[in-house]
Amino acid sequence: MLPPARTWLRDLNLPEPSERVREASARLRVFLYVVANEAPIRERALLAGYTPSTHEMGLYLASHLAGQRSFGEWREWRSLRPSRDPDLPEVLDQLEATVARWRPPALQLVAGMSDELDRVELEAILGEREASTRVRRARLFIGALEHVRERVLPTFGELWDALAAQGIEPDLARARELLEDTRNYLRSEPLTDDELREMDAARESLVRWVQDWLDERRKQLEAHLDLEALVLLGLGDITPPSMPDVPIWLFLRWPEGAN
Repeated sequence: MLPPARTWLRDLNLPEPSERVREASARLRVFLYVVANEAPIRERALLAGYTPSTHEMGLYLASHLAGQRSFGEWREWRSLRPSRDPDLPEVLDQLEATVARWRPPALQLVAGMSDELDRVELEAILGEREASTRVRRARLFIGALEHVRERVLPTFGELWDALAAQGIEPDLARARELLEDTRNYLRSEPLTDDELREMDAARESLVRWVQDWLDERRKQLEAHLDLEALVLLGLGDITPPSMPDVPIWLFLRWPEGAN
């Protein structure tokens, strides 16, 4: 039985967060809390270029580290980037057959283009790209064809018209249906210990993003705040204590009208 879609990830049986995750989470929460609630510091931050949108990104990162994202959201994200292929061999075979049928003529048409920049870009997105699973490799190619169909450049429109003349449209529509079948399978499969470890690994990989975000904030603010204020914001050498596990979007959000 699957958890309800609105269940927070922190309420699942995840491994304990690492020391790196705990420290990054503590620094980020303290920073967001102080900026949101200390008017003098917030005003200096605004003068330095800090914006409500910047704060929103911090909240987004903090909510992920804290596991305050829903299981349904996780499953949607994972269905697009699975670490392993779904157990749908016939569907995967059909997707790979579509790729094998349409990649060669697409690249042949691209090779005949006179505009070198467009040719290089199209060869990059339509050629074989590194991916860990069969379904992701197929998704990359199908997504590239759909991008070509949007005609963002005249050469893209010319390429799409040539492929359409060869009969690509029904195959592309069918490939999109097959990709949705893989997503539905991945959304509904049982929750396993392996997937819980995937969630933990995703949380761990976010630490680097958080560290970079905080480093950018220190560079942005250090000319406008003294060392004491930077330490108060969690941007100093001292790791701040962990804050209570409160709903981040409610207690750390940007104050209404504080612009």
